[in-house]
Amino acid sequence: MAITDTDLLDYLLWASRTKGLSANTLRVRETVLRKLHLVVGVPLRDVHPGQLLNWERMEVAGKAAETRRAYVSHVSAFYKYLLRNKVISDDPSVMLTRPKMPKPLPRPISEEDLKLAIGEASPKVAAMLVLAAYAGLRCLEIANLTWQDVFTREGQPVVAVRHGKGDRDRMVPVGGYVIEVLRKHGTKNRGAVFIGRDGQQMLPHSVSQIINDHLRRLDIPATAHKLRARYGTVVAQSSRDLTLAAELCGWATTETAKHYVLPNRKLVGDVLESLEALARP
Repeated sequence: MAITDTDLLDYLLWASRTKGLSANTLRVRETVLRKLHLVVGVPLRDVHPGQLLNWERMEVAGKAAETRRAYVSHVSAFYKYLLRNKVISDDPSVMLTRPKMPKPLPRPISEEDLKLAIGEASPKVAAMLVLAAYAGLRCLEIANLTWQDVFTREGQPVVAVRHGKGDRDRMVPVGGYVIEVLRKHGTKNRGAVFIGRDGQQMLPHSVSQIINDHLRRLDIPATAHKLRARYGTVVAQSSRDLTLAAELCGWATTETAKHYVLPNRKLVGDVLESLEALARP
């Protein structure tokens, strides 16, 4: 059945072109919202909390906690969009239940796998991998990068991340290795760093797909997300400063680091040695 809700069409267009959601996320979100539209039988902007709670009982209850949370997140994101654009005055999704999920341990890509992935990549893919693993860029930020965003400031090479997640900008200092890999990919002064087959600036979901497909072909159990986790872990462990890691990774708070950064095993060992020394003076 074709989508007839114009608010939903506008939202999907915005989510693809501006928000940069992946094709898979958009496909799932569209399916969830389209089913909601069929259940309530009214334009989505006119849905009230009671109708959403009824949808939750009919379509969401009984599913796995992760699935229930995903359904609620998809619907909530849509209504936040309508609220932000003043299409509605109140968010009817606030009454929906978000199941608590256990926090998975961070699993950054291993150094051995990262070296293999970069060594087996084309110059273009290698540049994507290095920007994620050595500069902490998200797929959205890699896709949006222009050659003007790579420059030297006070003798230090930097990558300017513009309109990152949460529309936050940041400057990421990088080493010579990142610049070297980028130069192997291209040496232009202007324009998008990554161009798709259509000759246009690459979309975020394309960057994600290229990276993940490359890792999958090499049987490396990692994703683009885990490349960023590797960067955040290295920054946090080497600097011992979660505030710095949050700034360079573009996290809103240091709390986010818990989902990315592995604890420094050497520091854990030092702590245990100190405790043992106190126990055995």
